[in-house]
Amino acid sequence: MKCLCFVFLFWVPFLVSSQSVDSLAIKEIDSLILVSKMLTDRQSFDKALEINILAEKLILKRLGKVLVL
Repeated sequence: MKCLCFVFLFWVPFLVSSQSVDSLAIKEIDSLILVSKMLTDRQSFDKALEINILAEKLILKRLGKVLVL
């Protein structure tokens, strides 16, 4: 029982901290997409494409590839 409690108390901080990293990355990516949308509205398509490429690289770096079915 003590071993189980120790393992639980040891791993909880790591599990909780990983969730905050994901949410921070999602907020940053969301901001980049909003900037890209504003640039598209202003017909700055080349700059919008650069921002989209940057967002895609950030997604792959922080979150990895995700398969959606």
